[in-house]
Parts: sequence; C-alpha cells; structure tokens
Amino acid sequence: MFIDLSKPLPPSESPSNEFETKVLDFVKEWFSESKTVKIQSSGSTGIPKIFEVEKIKMLNSAEMTCNFLGLNEGDVALICLPIEYISGKMMAVRSILRKLKLIIAEPSANPLQNINEKIDFCAMTPLQVENSLDKLHLIKNLIIGGASVSETLKQKISQTLTLSNSRTRIFETYGMSETLSHIALRQIFPNQEDWFTVFEGVEISLDERNCLIIFAPKLNSEVLHTNDLVEINDEKQF
Repeated sequence: MFIDLSKPLPPSESPSNEFETKVLDFVKEWFSESKTVKIQSSGSTGIPKIFEVEKIKMLNSAEMTCNFLGLNEGDVALICLPIEYISGKMMAVRSILRKLKLIIAEPSANPLQNINEKIDFCAMTPLQVENSLDKLHLIKNLIIGGASVSETLKQKISQTLTLSNSRTRIFETYGMSETLSHIALRQIFPNQEDWFTVFEGVEISLDERNCLIIFAPKLNSEVLHTNDLVEINDEKQF
C-alpha cells in the first residue's frame, strides 16, 4: 500500500499486514498533540533503550536530508525499515515533511522483490542492497545505513548500475539513534567519495583518542562522544 502524504489522512487503502498498520499508527501519532515521540535504540552503541525525542528535532533532521537530496512534494518514497527504530521513523517523517507518496514494503532481506515502479527516495541496510542489485536502477536516491558498506558491495553496485546506465545516486550514511539517523553522507555511486560530508549546522572535532565528537544542536542538545576513530579533512568532512 502507499500513503499520499500531500493529502489528509486517512489513506484510501486499508492496511493488509502488521507493518502497514504500525506505519499508519506512527503517522497518526505524529499528528497528535504530543511534542515528543518514543524511539527504541538499536543497541549498536550500547544497551538497547527507549527514549523520547522532540518532534521538532526530527523535523530538523528530515529537512537536512531532504534538502541535501533535493526531494520535492509528490516524489515517491519507499519505507522498508522497521518503524520501531529511528531509521524507519525518519523515513516516515521525511515523507510527512516533504509531502511525499510513501510506499510501504514490509521489511525483508529483499524489499524490492515486489516493486516495479520508479522510486525517488529509499533507505536500506547493506544486506537489503546486496539482495536488490537487479532493481536498484528503479531508485533515484538511495541511502545505506545500519552498517558500513563493504568494498565488495560498492564494486557490485558500481558494476550493476554502470551496465544499466542508471542515474541512481547512492550514499553511505554516518549516524546513530542519538543523532536522529545520520549527520553525514558519502556518495558511493556514481562517484565514490573518500570523505563523509556533514550537514549544515553539524560541528565535528576529535578527542584525545582521535575519536569523533559531534555537536548538532538542532538534533541533540548534548555533545556526543563516539568511539569511532576518524580522520578529519576539514570542518565539513571526515
């Protein structure tokens, strides 16, 4: 099913599975009077926990990504990540912000298997991308997160999309639950960039261990100290 978020709810279709119901429930929750949303962390940087996030900060994050990718009202987005986590919630929030048409595909290892139409924007994990190589050309802008993208997968992406003369743009993301998804993107197709570029309003520095420090007040009022060893190119790239 899909939701046209340029129009008032409810959608014309009824949910046919649990995931569609969860996405619709989140969209309805978003339009409630509450100023916060509960989010479950993935546990990738510590013990999994549930925390509350201000909606305005999620909108700030969504605007950063939508502006970077040039998404516009009426574009088609695909959500195929669990809605319990920040990755799935942010796909919905970006769609709400830019009034996109949101296709809902139950999260699986091969989320494009039943997709045959053009998609303007999608977010996937590396495993999902690995299993969707034959249909990546359908996507105009793809961001990959949840884990690092291996050199092997980058090569497979390049070989597949070069052969299809695709205009797809693919970016690797850097972020975590506490930064409300990503704070930086690095293009891996059609150009393979060496550096992550941070969004406007995000400051980066190093601690004494040469680990990344992030200050993104529009997303999180706290200074975030990571355990990621990085090299900084300039104030906008690492």
